[in-house]
Amino acid sequence: MIGRRTFITVEKKVLIRDYSTIGINCLILGAHHDYQDPFKPYITGEVTGKPEIKIGVNCFLSAGVTVLAGINVGYGSVIGSGSLINKDIPPFSLVIGNPCKIVKTYNFEKNVWREYDDETNLEKDIISEEYYLNILKKKMPRTGPYFHAATNKMGDL
Repeated sequence: MIGRRTFITVEKKVLIRDYSTIGINCLILGAHHDYQDPFKPYITGEVTGKPEIKIGVNCFLSAGVTVLAGINVGYGSVIGSGSLINKDIPPFSLVIGNPCKIVKTYNFEKNVWREYDDETNLEKDIISEEYYLNILKKKMPRTGPYFHAATNKMGDL
């Protein structure tokens, strides 16, 4: 599901995998105008960008999140409202802030989100994205009408 007033611009490609949700007012910024010559109108400059932006399986980008060019948001991750994603996010991470900061990661042994302290705290034996997708498809093969997910058309929220 992609929320209202979300803006996506890209030079190469944006890949949004299955079961992912992008909240309202998000920015997926994969391209920008060339500004190297200040004596040439910026609007006429070439559009440039880094390789694709990838948002993995079952990611949740809350309202007002900005994702910059060339970023990978790892599968199973949750991004807090208003966050600026300016670096790759590992799978199963809870991220907040501007610039973004990992605050929790998922512990598969205990099946809980745990506090994140540094790079050594990342899971070593994480499940693959395709295996994760297959689990989700078995649990919920159909998620329903995406276009109603963030409205009151299906009842009061």
